[in-house]
Amino acid sequence: GRVRWGEDGVRNVDFGLRDLDAGAPWQRRAPKENLEFQQQTQPDAHTEAQAVALESSELASGTGEGYTWQDSEEDVEIVVHIEDPRSKKVVVAFRSGSVEMTSPVQLSLKLYAKVDTDACTWCYCSEGVRMTLPKETEAAWPRLIKT
Repeated sequence: GRVRWGEDGVRNVDFGLRDLDAGAPWQRRAPKENLEFQQQTQPDAHTEAQAVALESSELASGTGEGYTWQDSEEDVEIVVHIEDPRSKKVVVAFRSGSVEMTSPVQLSLKLYAKVDTDACTWCYCSEGVRMTLPKETEAAWPRLIKT
């Protein structure tokens, strides 16, 4: 559930429909705030959880509106799903902290971390357009989008 801190203590708060949107401010803040709370109230459990997380070899992946993505230590791969992609003109701009596709579909992503724009590429694939974005610093990304 959701709680709200106030002068009279902690109380439960109902979720509104817009609160369920993945971009809602509380959802973007919650992971960090939860980790900070755990670190303050349960330091031993927090340290153990961090160690387990660092040992995990499973890399992040996910889906967004019209695309999927997969992380690796060296790069991030994004596949934009487009029907019959080879018949379309593709326009992609790679920036160190973002990628933007303006054709054949509109897609603008602010990335979790910086990428090497000179090494970024795209190609047609059976699912649509595959973009490969080599990372500026090799490290696992827990998510694709910067919060």
